[in-house]
Amino acid sequence: MARPDLRTRYHLAYKLKKTLTEIEAMPMAEYVGWLALFEVDAPDG
Repeated sequence: MARPDLRTRYHLAYKLKKTLTEIEAMPMAEYVGWLALFEVDAPDG
């Protein structure tokens, strides 16, 4: 099973149409901001 943090990075790369390398080079504040945005946009479930 994949590590949850790696899966999150792949998911973010897919959503932003970026490579995993680009996601990993992203400043932490930007990374956290994108995660927060997608969490807010996620349907209740």
